[in-house]
Amino acid sequence: MKKKLLALVLAFTTVFTLAACSAPTGGTSSGDESASAVYESADVQRDASGNPVKPKYDALKCVKLGKYMGVNVTATKYEATKDDVDSYINNILQSKAEYADSDKTQVESGDMVNIDYTGTVDGEEFSGGSATDQDLTIGSGTYIEGFEDQLVGANVGDTVTVNVTFPDDYSNTELAGKDAQFEVTINSIKSDQKVVPDYTDDFVNEYTNGQYTTTDEFTAYIWKVLQQQAASQTEQDLSSKLQEAVYNVCKVKKTPKGLLAYYQVYYRSQDENAAKQQGISFDDYISQVYGFRSEDAYMEALNKQLEDNVIPHSLIIEAIIEKEKIQADDDSINAFLKEYASYYGYDDVDTMLEQNGFSSVDAFEQAVGKDSFEQAVKQYKMWQTLRDAANIAYVDESGNATESGSASS
Repeated sequence: MKKKLLALVLAFTTVFTLAACSAPTGGTSSGDESASAVYESADVQRDASGNPVKPKYDALKCVKLGKYMGVNVTATKYEATKDDVDSYINNILQSKAEYADSDKTQVESGDMVNIDYTGTVDGEEFSGGSATDQDLTIGSGTYIEGFEDQLVGANVGDTVTVNVTFPDDYSNTELAGKDAQFEVTINSIKSDQKVVPDYTDDFVNEYTNGQYTTTDEFTAYIWKVLQQQAASQTEQDLSSKLQEAVYNVCKVKKTPKGLLAYYQVYYRSQDENAAKQQGISFDDYISQVYGFRSEDAYMEALNKQLEDNVIPHSLIIEAIIEKEKIQADDDSINAFLKEYASYYGYDDVDTMLEQNGFSSVDAFEQAVGKDSFEQAVKQYKMWQTLRDAANIAYVDESGNATESGSASS
């Protein structure tokens, strides 16, 4: 859990920084490197731990900053409605719908029956061979060959002895090729229509395992959840639109030498480590996760993302931080950690640290890495500063103007 939390630090800052879906106007101009560059890991300096070292450069000399303070931003304000609550409740009820028992008494092919069964091999019960209250459609081929056919003609309440043979290639090698006997009780034959439960206090109590005991309580909880989701969606849209507006008024003049290679190693190393943790090859990993059929295709896509988004956005961010002389002071660190903990669902910073095995903020900072942590705090503070200075207007989901101001107003 600790490693996962550390990995999320820089991922969290991308909420306020890298808008992967939009490239800045003009992209990078003719710099020292381009997206066609190959993977040159040998050219990247590494520290004692083998991690890539970022090249030194002056971001202000690489970027032409526009008027990034006071940009105009129009974001969508999402609202929860009564219809949303009704839909939420209906989805829960539908998920708990069950087939009712029919008046039918004799099993035919195509019927859905509810059964209990106990299986034995050589007179001994075996692991996974017994179950109760199981719904089975006769003729579906769900169970071992011959099992379902032997239930046809049985009546509700009957116990039928079913004799089968496990196939030679059965997944459980201890049972493969062996004869087995099942005692199967027919509990009921189901109707072909599902019955949706009513929204009652009893349903709520059972569904929530007693956490909520009345429909009023549970409906209020749902309303709160949907409001939070709407507010979060509004904040995400505002963050994205703010980033887009800032990137659009700034332009990268050149890419520092070695920066593309650094980011190539940085991001590819993350994927290589993830592949190792999963115990699969790098080729299999990029195929399963990204859908790439070759390393060349992976590198081509990575290079394009780096040049179109990561590098220009990072340079613009670094230039603004330098221009505004933004520092990772105590107040900024506390604000960042509070937002960080909230974003990942913790009640407070202390709870986040405790649940992930950190004795203090200093221990957390040390584990993340001092430079990485300070950069994350600076980026967070920068975007908060630019947001406070922005002229923000909101529209509803239909594009109609609502009001200007904060997302929570």
